[in-house]
Amino acid sequence: MTAMAAPRHILVVRPDAIGDVVLTMPLVHSLKATFPTAKLSMLVQPYTQGIVEGNPSVDQVIVDWRKTGQAKGLRGWWHYGRFLRRLQIDMVFLPYVDWYYATLMAVAGIPVRVGDARRVAEARWMTHTVPIIHQNLAAHESEHILTLLY
Repeated sequence: MTAMAAPRHILVVRPDAIGDVVLTMPLVHSLKATFPTAKLSMLVQPYTQGIVEGNPSVDQVIVDWRKTGQAKGLRGWWHYGRFLRRLQIDMVFLPYVDWYYATLMAVAGIPVRVGDARRVAEARWMTHTVPIIHQNLAAHESEHILTLLY
């Protein structure tokens, strides 16, 4: 990643399974160590909220509106993007990226969006992409996720 101003607010998007959230924690800890003054938020499912609450590297937990039913349809998605925009997030990391979240982060006006370059359709919405090679069996999944930062 190229040099840029230190972010004030970082978001990590991980609205999927418990194991995936756990495997993302090394990225979260590394982000907090790299940017210690930045507020670090995580967007997670309701049932994984307890895993990240109380973690010293996580300052704010955002429960995913998509999973709670608050962001139904195009109007709900738009309101969700506006909510995220009001949080003034400078940088987002998407170890879990699909079209919904990729476009949502763009609508939220987050200037630095980091995701997997191998997800071709979603990568168009990223400002920075890194190929995450999951076929590298010599590396652990948490190491694959860390490639988004390094």
